[in-house]
Amino acid sequence: MLEYNGQCAIWPEFDAYVYGWVSDEGAYVQRFESPRAGGRYHIEYGAWAELECHQGNLDLMKKVSWWLASQRRQHVEIPRITSALLSDLQTQPLLHPVERAGWLLWYLADQTKRIGQTFSLLASDDSLEHAKVGGFSTYNNNYYAFRFGALAASQSDSMEEIRELAQHLIEKQTLRVVDEHGNMRVRVTVAGFEELRQQPQAPAYDQAFVAMWLDDSVRELYDKGISHAIERAGYKPYLVPDDLSADKIDDAIIANIRQSKFVVADFTHGDDGHRGSVYYEAGFAEGLGLQVIRTCRSDLIAANSLAFDTRQHNHIGWDKENTNYAEFIQELTNRIIARVGRGPIQDNA
Repeated sequence: MLEYNGQCAIWPEFDAYVYGWVSDEGAYVQRFESPRAGGRYHIEYGAWAELECHQGNLDLMKKVSWWLASQRRQHVEIPRITSALLSDLQTQPLLHPVERAGWLLWYLADQTKRIGQTFSLLASDDSLEHAKVGGFSTYNNNYYAFRFGALAASQSDSMEEIRELAQHLIEKQTLRVVDEHGNMRVRVTVAGFEELRQQPQAPAYDQAFVAMWLDDSVRELYDKGISHAIERAGYKPYLVPDDLSADKIDDAIIANIRQSKFVVADFTHGDDGHRGSVYYEAGFAEGLGLQVIRTCRSDLIAANSLAFDTRQHNHIGWDKENTNYAEFIQELTNRIIARVGRGPIQDNA
């Protein structure tokens, strides 16, 4: 059992176990084990100082806690908070309430060890007050661990918000209320698990999907241009491998668009005409509410060769005779940062 020796860097009114500063990958980081933040995390010194300056910024605290929860869902054992991440999160709005309810459903499903397992969401906000600084002696019975995890995963700051989100899920029949000896509890229904099955994973915060023609004539664009711009902006690019079978490619496309923060779509085509798959992938991503950043070979843009349903968008052009792509990389990097925000992956300049 940990003896709490400090306060959480994100929620300073709550106890945490704080390890010393260490050098890791060229930066000084400190590890926290904070129940209120949902578990363990590393924080770089610059980010720690920024959070000190932003104490009381409830929206930022909720977004950071949620980001930690999203990283843990992707099996990142100890997520790292950086200054770039904080800057990015400050530019992002809070999740829509329906999205927050979806994250609560994910959390409850992850906590479910057997079908029919029930959980109590009826704890009062007053009970959480007992878990603040100096009051964590009762935390270790897992009473608070579950509720803090639910708060972090759903960008909530009170059990009242959790109960309101749960009510939405109950009305959708993805949660069901169960009366156990006078105690009202909830459980994830089969319909709830089916809804989550349609969304195989929670979105990856640092991935960018690349939609483009998988042809040797444009492969260099990805290798020397698009991938470098995405990495400079702080994200990792994902291009569907071209050695997959047709049915596996379709599955990989849908799954990885769902897991991405944004899409870079290159609409360059050959003599056979438009690449229908690229248009489909861009449209699918927009339907999910993802930002789509468009590129195309400059001569095709000049010839007005793009399909009518995309030519009104601003495309970043690239020169087929250019061999260093420096200007293209800079323009694409700037647009990603302007439209999506800088990503959490550092040292890609």
